[in-house]
Amino acid sequence: MKMMNSKNSQLGFLLNAFICLMLFQGCAQMTLTHVAKLRIGMTIVETLSVTNVSPKHKFILDNIDTADEIEVHSYLLSSGDYISNYFLVFRNKKLIFWGYPHEYARNNDPFINKIGQQAVSELDEL
Repeated sequence: MKMMNSKNSQLGFLLNAFICLMLFQGCAQMTLTHVAKLRIGMTIVETLSVTNVSPKHKFILDNIDTADEIEVHSYLLSSGDYISNYFLVFRNKKLIFWGYPHEYARNNDPFINKIGQQAVSELDEL
């Protein structure tokens, strides 16, 4: 009988550990260490692989003046006590730009500016 209790106890521990792992993984945030691994031209799968963090939100920007598909992945980026929104932008499934919303506004490329404005608007509606 004690053997069965021991097995139940081990199974309970493993189940609780698994649940905790899933909960913490869902709360994972992007960090500057993750950002340092990003490179222009990476695919969506590659960015997910190097960061091991799923985006908080994903959306396609339909009202950008291009025939290309523009996909935005929104993360919470954590740097010490500072937490902010952070966007990765993909054009036809390839990474073209990443940064804080204000970095899109300061960029010299009007196309990147517009993506940043629309990404912020889209995020505000979620």
